[in-house]
Formats: sequence, C-alpha cells, structure tokens
Amino acid sequence: MAQNKTIKIDAGADYFLTVRLRDEAGELIELTGCSARMKLKKEYDSADAMVSLTSDAGGGITFERFDSDSAFIDACCVHITNVQTGPLVDYSIKDGDGEVQPGEGVYDLEIVDTAGVVLRAINGMWIAMQEVTK
Repeated sequence: MAQNKTIKIDAGADYFLTVRLRDEAGELIELTGCSARMKLKKEYDSADAMVSLTSDAGGGITFERFDSDSAFIDACCVHITNVQTGPLVDYSIKDGDGEVQPGEGVYDLEIVDTAGVVLRAINGMWIAMQEVTK
C-alpha cells in the first residue's frame, strides 16, 4: 500500500522529493531498471494534470543511490521545476478578505519494475503556497 503524505510546495520555486521503498521485511528495494511516473491534479477525476513527470530523460524523475553508503540504486528522486510549480496557485481566486488562496489538489507517484509490475509508492494531497517575489 502506498505511503500517504501531504506535500507542501512553494509556488515559483523548485521542489524536490526523494522516496525510498522497503519490502515487507524492511529491506530497501533496488530500483535499477525501473521507470516512474507522477501526476499532480486538482481532483482525482480531473482530465488534465497540472504537473506530469516521468523517468524518461529530462522528465523530472531520476533513480539514484541515496548516499555513498548505498549498495545499489535505492532512491527515486523527483524534481518539479519552478516553472511547473508557478501555475499551481491561481492568483485570481481570492477569499472574502481578498487574499489569494493556496493551490491544492491530489498526486501520486508510481514505480514500474522491470517485469511491468506497478507499485504506487506515495500519494496524497499537495498544497502550493503563494509566491510573493515573481
């Protein structure tokens, strides 16, 4: 079952997330040869994603060794660029006091192993805080 986590993003800034997966015995899972995909949407049934990432070259997701002590590739690293986080807040939507509201929605990150088995690694809500300096 996927880990459920609310991620907080600063609109207009780069966002980084590193995920390490463990098996039932608590051992790290080797991710060599895997692929990954991630989407951020306003709602689960939204037709279009606000951000769509993949592990294809330049797609925003890479697989790496977590640190120099890692025996194998054991980390899925997500990078959402400042250009991608900027539109996560709609500055035309304001509350009764005229304040811009944070953007929010849902996301998930799926990892596909070399046999084609899909594992949802993490999912939940995303919240994007407003940018002042543009």
